[in-house]
Amino acid sequence: VARMDADDVAYPWRLSRQVALFERRPELGFCGAGVDMLIRGRIAIGRPDPVFKFGRIPILAMFFTIFIHPTVVYNRKVIDDSVLHYDQTYRHAEDFDLFRRLAGRYPAAMMPENLVVYRVHQASVTSRHVTEMRRTHLRIVAENLEREGLA
Repeated sequence: VARMDADDVAYPWRLSRQVALFERRPELGFCGAGVDMLIRGRIAIGRPDPVFKFGRIPILAMFFTIFIHPTVVYNRKVIDDSVLHYDQTYRHAEDFDLFRRLAGRYPAAMMPENLVVYRVHQASVTSRHVTEMRRTHLRIVAENLEREGLA
């Protein structure tokens, strides 16, 4: 299952590269990739965060939004359908919650290349609801810390 937002653009090779990754690593539950950003009609080339080379995805996913929603592909041969849902109680951070839950249960990978052009604009949900999104994100992080016995 491939995710995509209506206002973003996938490079033509996006799906073939992600499918090839699943063929090489059939145990993966899902994968994400980097993005280039479209800002005021210009593409800014994204740079991979070096933390992915050293950090473990399940731990990183507890604290950071490491998976960019329109880049994610799920392997339904690995992930149980009952887990692939958004929890509406995490308003404007439903994707962060989903990815932290998935990363805690299934192997995941971040591809070291940009496969999507992510459109940045003032009318986006992220831009319009940034304060609520940050509050919800912090609530999820606090729950993760509590679950790990660190709060």
